[in-house]
Amino acid sequence: MVKKRRPIRKGAVHVRARTRTLETVKGLHIAYWKFTSNLLYVYDQGYWRDWGYDSFREYCEKELNYGYGKALYLIRTATVGYDARLTNKDRGLVPWTKMREILPVLTKENKDEWISKARSREITVMDLRRLVRIEMKKETLSRRRRWAVRSSEDGPEVTLRETRKVIEEQREQIERLTETVRNYKRYK
Repeated sequence: MVKKRRPIRKGAVHVRARTRTLETVKGLHIAYWKFTSNLLYVYDQGYWRDWGYDSFREYCEKELNYGYGKALYLIRTATVGYDARLTNKDRGLVPWTKMREILPVLTKENKDEWISKARSREITVMDLRRLVRIEMKKETLSRRRRWAVRSSEDGPEVTLRETRKVIEEQREQIERLTETVRNYKRYK
């Protein structure tokens, strides 16, 4: 049996329902970013110790009911957002599924360009992934953000390491310089 589609209703009630739904979605995006910012603040200030937790991991798992890995991911996300100088307007305009795709290439210099790409309804999440990959491969010496997480007595230490891709000629030059430095240290 084939169901007939309902006719599209028009009227003030339906417009208000659509408007409320869109405002709620935008609010969810902003709330997600507020949560990541608050989590970063709690982590940086070490407030979880004052609240009686032995470790940040314990705080996340018992208080927030979040896994430790997820909490670290959210902290990294907030850090990238701060580094790129994202405003609440930027955060509210882009769905989280698209925002997380552009985070690896997002900087304060290119944020407007990437936000407009992510806002576009014609560009899907898969399209954004491809664009990000292209952007990361575009320059021979492109930066790649790698997060190193080390555990310590005070909780995890999250640091950002940047690695660079080099062309073969540059790699050979770097190896020659490294060998020169090693030889210098041996004879000193």
